[in-house]
Formats: sequence, structure tokens, C-alpha cells
Amino acid sequence: MTARKFFPTIKNTAMKRLLPVISLVLLLAVSATPLYAQDSTTGTTERKTTTTDRVQSLKDRLQLKRETAQEKKEAREEKREESKATREAKIEQRKAQLEERRKVRIKELGSKMTRRLDAAIDRIAKLIERIESRLEKIASTGQDTSAIQAKVSDSKNKLESVKLKLAGAKTTLAALPDSETPQDQFKTVHETIKEISTELKEIHTSLAQIIGSIKGLRVGQNRTTSPSPTATQ
Repeated sequence: MTARKFFPTIKNTAMKRLLPVISLVLLLAVSATPLYAQDSTTGTTERKTTTTDRVQSLKDRLQLKRETAQEKKEAREEKREESKATREAKIEQRKAQLEERRKVRIKELGSKMTRRLDAAIDRIAKLIERIESRLEKIASTGQDTSAIQAKVSDSKNKLESVKLKLAGAKTTLAALPDSETPQDQFKTVHETIKEISTELKEIHTSLAQIIGSIKGLRVGQNRTTSPSPTATQ
């Protein structure tokens, strides 16, 4: 046997022996490829899932911080509004208290003025009564008091008018606490009271003049005297 014939035989024999081994290696390689691919895909998916979760978690935390900050801001604003409302309520309450005190002072001042006028009216009324009583006594003696009596009647009428005017002023004063414009109402009453005071002074002056006229008259004094009797011859 020649050398060329021998070596091909050896090669063929070795290849035949290695063929099963090579086939097995190839089979294992082919079988392992899907597993590697599957493991690779699974790993990539897991990494993607983990990244997505982290991103979502970060978004959730940021959203929570924003919501917390917004809630704190709203709470501060609400507190400021409450404080403002409280201050305004106190201011309004203070204004109402001052207004009520002002109304009370106005009413007290008005009442004081009307009491003074009431006292003046009572004094003048009593003075008229005394004058009339004096005139009656003088008239009973036969003296003419009609002119003086007319002046007294005029003063009495004026006094009655003053009483009515004062009654109206008192009604206005009584309504001041419930008035929307107490100061304006008080000004009106004050003007009325000034008019009443002036009228009372005029009445008093007139009565003083009447009293001066009465002083010229005497109780028991006759305007005509009877002739004295003469002795008969």
C-alpha cells in the first residue's frame, strides 16, 4: 500500500469518528441560542420595567411635593383671609359700638336740653297763672283789665305752640337710636330747640312787661270815685 492511499484512509476514519462529536457540539450550540436570546430579552425587559418604575416613582414624589406645597400655600392664604375677616369684624364691631355710644350721647344731650325747656315752660306757666289771679282780683274791684288780659292770652297761646313744638322735638330724639343718620336728625332737633328757647325768652319778656303794667293798678282802687256828700243847709 502506497502512502497516498494510506493517509486518505486515515483522514476518512478520523472524520468519521469526529462527526458525532461535531454534530453534538452544533446541536448544543443551536439549542443554547434561544435560551441566551430568551435570557437577554428577559433581562432587557426587566431593566426597562425597573427604569419605568423609577421614573414613575420620581414623578409621583414630585407630584406629591407639588400637591403638598399647594396645600400649604392654600392653608396660608386661608389663614390670611381668616385673619383679615377677623380684623374687619373687629373693626365693624368697634364702629358699631362707637356709633351706639354716639347715639346714646346725642340722646342724653337732647334729653338734657328738653328737660331744661320743660322747666322753663313750667315756670312761665306758673307765672301766667299768678298774673291771671292778680288780674281777677283787680277786675273784681271794677277796674278795666281787658287790654292786659289780651296780652296775657296772647302769651298763653304762644306758650301752647312752644309746647307742641317741643313735643315734636322729643319724638325725634326718641327715634335717634334707630335712625340711619342720627347726627343729621340731631341737628334738626337742635335748631328746633334753639327756636323754642328764643320763643320762651320772648314770652318771658312780654310777661315782664305785663307785670310792669299791673303794678300801676291796686287792688281796691276804683277808676271812678263817688262824690262826697255835702251838708244840707
